[in-house]
Amino acid sequence: MTNNANENRRYHWVGYNVRFARRLYDNGFVTIPADGKRVFLKDWPDYGRFNTDWEKLERIARTTSPGRNISHVFGPASDLVGVDIDVTDPTTSLKVQRLAMRMLGCTPFIRVGSFPKVAWFYRKSERGEHQSMRFPNLEIFSSSGQMVWFGNHPVTGKPYVWPDRSPMRDQSSVCPIVSPQMIKAFVTAANKVIADHLGLLEPSARRDEDEVDMREERRGVICQAYKKVLLKQLARMHPAAGNRHRIVTSVIGSMLGRGYNPTEVKKLLQKPYVDRFNGDGTNRTRKIEQIIRGVQRKQARSRGRR
Repeated sequence: MTNNANENRRYHWVGYNVRFARRLYDNGFVTIPADGKRVFLKDWPDYGRFNTDWEKLERIARTTSPGRNISHVFGPASDLVGVDIDVTDPTTSLKVQRLAMRMLGCTPFIRVGSFPKVAWFYRKSERGEHQSMRFPNLEIFSSSGQMVWFGNHPVTGKPYVWPDRSPMRDQSSVCPIVSPQMIKAFVTAANKVIADHLGLLEPSARRDEDEVDMREERRGVICQAYKKVLLKQLARMHPAAGNRHRIVTSVIGSMLGRGYNPTEVKKLLQKPYVDRFNGDGTNRTRKIEQIIRGVQRKQARSRGRR
């Protein structure tokens, strides 16, 4: 076992305290306590937005309960980018990690929680330009969010491990510098690898058949059962599959055709579409409104020809 692995085991038993908070602070990292993966401080995003003085962190460290995990908050005040590869298949995880190595560089800051899920950390080229992004099985932490660094994983019950170097010993200067453009290019490539593993890459020749399949799934289904079918169809969306617009348009067309109003449509799509894909820079609510208007015009033309 490496020295860092031994350090992690000690952190598991001790938890967030003044000593570790100070060591991380001196290395340039603001950290706060967490229960499992959940941060309980009400104003925790502010620790990533603004520079925090040591006196405030010391008060938190002295009053927190023993055994808390140690979490880092991302934002303009942090110079790190976290690439969280949330893939459970070892082969696919390795492919995505190789992409990160080739496209972003080999970083010594790698954190392992529940293997083969891993997180790679890089240094921002310029603070303020980077944006956090969330996708199925992949998340980028930069402008917001928090991630547990040390402590006990809530699922495996084992300590988080840093196989090489760690923020407890080193500063961010050991990490390669990445730009927003590099991150976006990596995300595009990584999502394709993940989608291929999940079987979501669809040949264009099947698109018409898939639309027929979706209509068949909805045929004769009413009330809550109908909405469950729609949510199941929306769950198939994946960025690399190129199917989001097609599935959302199909669902919206079906709902409007059954007499649902635009407000009801937006409500159904909020969690599986707007919230799920809100990190890619697109205004999803506006996208829904545009699709609704397009479907309404198409349906009006169709009624006019009858």
